[in-house]
Amino acid sequence: MPTGYTATLMEKGQDFRAFTLTCARAFVACVMQRDEPVAAPPEKQAPSNYSATRMAETMTELARLNDMTSDERFAFGQDRKTKALTSAAEHLQREKEQNQRIEEMMEQVVAWKPPSTDHSGLKDFMIEQLTISRHDLKYANQSLTEATKKSGRDYFDEAFVQAQHGIEYHRKEVSKEHERTEGRNRWIEQLYTSLDGDSGR
Repeated sequence: MPTGYTATLMEKGQDFRAFTLTCARAFVACVMQRDEPVAAPPEKQAPSNYSATRMAETMTELARLNDMTSDERFAFGQDRKTKALTSAAEHLQREKEQNQRIEEMMEQVVAWKPPSTDHSGLKDFMIEQLTISRHDLKYANQSLTEATKKSGRDYFDEAFVQAQHGIEYHRKEVSKEHERTEGRNRWIEQLYTSLDGDSGR
């Protein structure tokens, strides 16, 4: 059965160069073309602007936080705390409800009498799956407790430090993305050179 990489070769025929370029799409150098048709030849790419955009957004956020008055910082922190408490409480409630569903199903599975010894493995498997799916509520409870203990000022300070770290992280990622793109483009250029000396793509 043909794959996406061999379909053209098997159905219509394909020369070595075209087949090689088709297969090259499976390699990391062509990762940015993943949404294009597999028959599209490898092309050099520009670096992704994701990290540069995120760095600019984070710099704007840090400047906004830095310019806040004491009252604005207090309001910001209290809003963050309220949202964190709501999220933690909803998460805990969701896990409790899911555990309840598991318990109800477990009762039915345990009470079920398999129709034959050949079905005993199915019952064991069902019990195993329900057991490993049960939430340990310790973590959800701990998150709610921590959200309750923290002050609004703690939430503001966390947001400020997070923005500082985010800028540094994305700055490094921009550099890494340029290096990755250069490596991918070099790989593609070398591929074309090996096939026909065409390095101008």
